[in-house]
Amino acid sequence: MRGAFENRDRNSFPTILLADRTHPTQYSGSTYSPFNFTDSVYLLDFNEEETRNYIIAGCRKNGIDLTGEAAAKAWEQTQGQPYLVNKIGELLVLGARQDKKSEVTEKDVETACEFIMDEALAGSDAHFITLRRYLGDEKKEGDVYLDRPQKSELMNILHRGGSRFDLTNRELSVLFSLGFIGPTEVKMKYGKVVLAGDARIRNPLYKEFLENHL
Repeated sequence: MRGAFENRDRNSFPTILLADRTHPTQYSGSTYSPFNFTDSVYLLDFNEEETRNYIIAGCRKNGIDLTGEAAAKAWEQTQGQPYLVNKIGELLVLGARQDKKSEVTEKDVETACEFIMDEALAGSDAHFITLRRYLGDEKKEGDVYLDRPQKSELMNILHRGGSRFDLTNRELSVLFSLGFIGPTEVKMKYGKVVLAGDARIRNPLYKEFLENHL
């Protein structure tokens, strides 16, 4: 990578993105990171409008209409988490095709959420299997998983809430980077996204999963 940078076309402006699930705080002591971090970019969940438009577009491509109540329920349960939004959209289309329906309703979204949770708790959904690994269910060499203080903080947010969302707090920062929590407020300040408010479990489906799993 360094060689490619040194030998780059000086008239071009390459962008190099390093993606990993290891939290920067794990680089300490003799194992410090050789990279220089100049800025942090957080990929946020879809907002309510994006969630609604994404599911509506997928349904309409298949000749299926989505009621307003169904779109609202999908947002309520997923809070825009991309995997869950996509999964619910897939299930709605499959269900409508099987039942030969031209419209999906709030009840159909509830059925899709129940299916997702059944798979999550049974350990047959790949996304929730990853969350289980982060919780330390099956510790393997090289895996990232929550330590005791981080899991304690997660339990606190799950059952009591109220922790101020602060990414300078190591426990909260790790829980956020692994996808368990999010902020109650997302603002724009000087052209940048500011995460504020209190820490919350990322969405109701995650909350139900954690309540049944922890």
